[in-house]
Amino acid sequence: MRRRGILLVGLPVSSTGFLVSALIFTYVDLPLRLLPWIAALPVLLGCYAAGRSTARRMRSHGWQNGAAAGLCLSALWYLAGWFAVGRVGFPTLLPAAVLCGMLGGVRGVSMEAPAIRRRAHGLMHLRERAKLRFACRHAVFMRPKRPKAR
Repeated sequence: MRRRGILLVGLPVSSTGFLVSALIFTYVDLPLRLLPWIAALPVLLGCYAAGRSTARRMRSHGWQNGAAAGLCLSALWYLAGWFAVGRVGFPTLLPAAVLCGMLGGVRGVSMEAPAIRRRAHGLMHLRERAKLRFACRHAVFMRPKRPKAR
């Protein structure tokens, strides 16, 4: 499993979801029975996005990679809550987060894989350009001589 999907995709989606849910709680008068559902939604969306991104890069084992991504992201948020508050109850959101990660993993395997970027040496393009210039210069001046007509 790759951590890139969790850190670069899952955390930003969850963080943005938490900010949006905080704005919703601040400016909209909602009943208190909706509080746990709206608070859980960012974690579930982040687990789905992390599972999808991880399985998309791995191209196989969508269920397993998605479940691992959902587990890691929910554990990360659980630890963050534990450090912030000091005492947190049993993570009841864990099965739903793993399930959302699995669904994201299944979706990610069937998506088109991202393009692979090749990293070249910093000055490699200059070397190739110099070789090409040298070859072109010698091709012009080193033409085979034509036989003289008699």
